[in-house]
Amino acid sequence: MKPHDKDPGQRFFEPVFVARQPILDRDARVFGFELLFRLGACATTAQMTDADTATSKVIADGLPLALETMLEPKRLFINFPQGLLLKHAPLALPREICVVEILEDVAPDPEVIAACRVIKDAGYLIAVDDFTGQPELAPFVDLADIVKVDVLGQSPARIAALATPLLARGVSLLAEKVEDRATHDVAKAVGFRYFQGFYYSRPEVVSGRKPPVGVVSKVRLLRELAHSDNGGDHLASILSSDPGLSFRLLKYLNSAAFFRLDKITSLQHAMMVMGQNPLRKWLMAVVLSDMAHTPMGREVSFQSLSRARFLELLGSRPCKPPYGADSLFMLGLFSRMDALLGQSMAEVAAQLPLEKDILDALQGQPSLAGKMLRMVQDLENGRWTSAFAAFDATGINNVEAARIFAEATVWAKDLLG
Repeated sequence: MKPHDKDPGQRFFEPVFVARQPILDRDARVFGFELLFRLGACATTAQMTDADTATSKVIADGLPLALETMLEPKRLFINFPQGLLLKHAPLALPREICVVEILEDVAPDPEVIAACRVIKDAGYLIAVDDFTGQPELAPFVDLADIVKVDVLGQSPARIAALATPLLARGVSLLAEKVEDRATHDVAKAVGFRYFQGFYYSRPEVVSGRKPPVGVVSKVRLLRELAHSDNGGDHLASILSSDPGLSFRLLKYLNSAAFFRLDKITSLQHAMMVMGQNPLRKWLMAVVLSDMAHTPMGREVSFQSLSRARFLELLGSRPCKPPYGADSLFMLGLFSRMDALLGQSMAEVAAQLPLEKDILDALQGQPSLAGKMLRMVQDLENGRWTSAFAAFDATGINNVEAARIFAEATVWAKDLLG
């Protein structure tokens, strides 16, 4: 087995899907992530009669995976149903990073309030989810450190009206479901401290905007590497001309992830061990990650690499889709290039030497490759019903998909780390 084909996902006992939604601060730095879990063995509904048991299981199995795939320590927002709050289940998690999120359908009964008080007194941050002004949630708001305000479709006046009394209580406000720049600007001006939503995963396209010269050179290098007919001599030339890349390759192959007893000390040895095609993909991944100059850009780069590896592994299965693993790797790798460059995907696609179906998928045009890309997006955003339906349509087993998804995220983290 080549190093590129190692299976980090096998270190986990249960096949679990973990979706991560970034939460940013006022300076556009990544403050934390909301985690959404789902057991890979489940279809569209949990296969347990006790919802609390199901949630406990996915948290217990999913949290180690989430921690393993974090590029650096961040706050993790985890949803808790009423039954687990009453059982003080959050106390089993590390309070230094875990934020206990009270779901909007939890009733503020005296027993629940008392349980939340115990959790808060133990040093955990408490967050109230999906607040839109419900008066019955006032007891939770009194306990909360963070209130997540649903700003989707709200007017600026309504956002301000929701925020003003909450700010007077001294709680931090998180604007969730932010989908455009205007809503972000309103929430920031009103006094929101944190922000979450699709807007932060999409590029802000500015007409005529050009990336910096350094980024342009990296785009050119990516375009060159995307040509599958570039041979080993060409790859060796690229590595030899960049001492930084050579150092990172040797460090990567000698890391603990490969369980090697012998050290790799030369580029020739590294190329022989890794193989030409995996090396080409590694170079593209590293160049892509170098284009991320902001914390959010680093998260976008991580997402691109995770998608690339996940789709590549799907394309390597016996019942594979009608695309090669290499093509699917490219699809995932370049799927967030618009966000990194601040350009439209049409501008990005014009620079890439990829097959038509892959270029069509990148630009959102109907194709089977596009369906596979949407499947990955559904997984990332916790839209389990849509994702599992896509698995069924393509003959992918949920348990196998969960294992591959875990392996892909760990591979991307190891590569960036």
